[in-house]
Amino acid sequence: MTIESRFFESTNRRMNIFIPLVIAISMFANTLFFVDTPWFLVLAFLFLGYKHFEQKFGNSRVLIAFLLSWAIINLVAFVYHRTGFSVITFFGYAIRMSIAFFLVHAWKSQFWNKFESLIFIMTIVSLGFYCLNLIFPHLFNQIHVIFQPFTNNVYLQKDAQLYYWNNFFYTHSGRNDLRNSGFMWEPGAFAMSSVLMIVYNWTKGGIKYSKRFWVYSLAIVTTLSTAGYISLMLLIFSNSLKRLQGIIFIFLAITLVLLNPQVLYNDFLIPKIEQFIKEAEEDTVYSQEFSDRFEANRIAYFGINFLKSMDYPFGHGVIEDRSSSASSLKIVGVGGLAEVLYKWGFVGLIGFLWVIFKLLIIYLPISTKKIQHISIFGAIIIPLFSNPIENTLIGFMILFSFYLPNRHFK
Repeated sequence: MTIESRFFESTNRRMNIFIPLVIAISMFANTLFFVDTPWFLVLAFLFLGYKHFEQKFGNSRVLIAFLLSWAIINLVAFVYHRTGFSVITFFGYAIRMSIAFFLVHAWKSQFWNKFESLIFIMTIVSLGFYCLNLIFPHLFNQIHVIFQPFTNNVYLQKDAQLYYWNNFFYTHSGRNDLRNSGFMWEPGAFAMSSVLMIVYNWTKGGIKYSKRFWVYSLAIVTTLSTAGYISLMLLIFSNSLKRLQGIIFIFLAITLVLLNPQVLYNDFLIPKIEQFIKEAEEDTVYSQEFSDRFEANRIAYFGINFLKSMDYPFGHGVIEDRSSSASSLKIVGVGGLAEVLYKWGFVGLIGFLWVIFKLLIIYLPISTKKIQHISIFGAIIIPLFSNPIENTLIGFMILFSFYLPNRHFK
């Protein structure tokens, strides 16, 4: 083999790893200007699809079954509701689903190992940027003119995010509120990423405190995310179900509550949860400012979609329900599980939650106790409840991991 052919083979091998990882991170973080464009989605779908079938990475019958189910759900919902149908939204969703399937099955099911390794590096880099941001906040505001052209325009609509920008490794919100968004679009999403990567590492090396655990935990702490903090406490609890560690955890928890209740009553913990519940009970929504729609908080949005699904429990797909179509008040919201419920119905939501719990039972160590499974399951569900998980692929990536050949989850 000549030097040129070896160089070409080596470059081709590296690009076959580099390009899918860039696609995965870009769609997971959802911060760059091109991630929602049709040309990017189509090119990513064609490239990954070609590599998938060329190298026979996985059984495509699973993907075909889900795509057929998606088509049937939309067809039946359209016949029932007789409201508008968006072809672009329908196929965009199907393309994202396919991309997630191709990614998870890449490199003979070694995708998660490579994906987490890159997430870990980006988390460390983003923590470095965060420290610099705390030291030089005005400088980070000023350089928005450099990086905003590369940032997803959807995050530049609000007046409060005038200085918002992303450079792939770090997101600066421009709010000067000390919250760290990392490489994701907002702090809660960064917390979600760290929680999922902690759990993934536990499926490989057992439930323990490791270097990666402490890095991801530090990342969660810097987010000041309600969902992130609750999930981290559940993860610590699940790892503390050993004699000495359990006693230490309970002692520290009681000490924290008794000696410093202000921690729990910080604005982003109990008061925020109480506010969300109150708004949900009072049907409070807020104007989006940049559109004619109104936005509900996460709890209220799940309640709205729950009621819609009670009226029609089989999944709406991309079809707007009758009541929303007839109303002049258009309400939107953020919530991964709420979207799964609306689009796929009760069967889809229950199936998705069952897959997550089953994955934990399969891949966590055999010695893992039932209460640990439940605690870790709760730690995963909370950020998935609070964040959009379909456009960012993570929901489908988790789902399709259940169908990896021979349950080969690396």
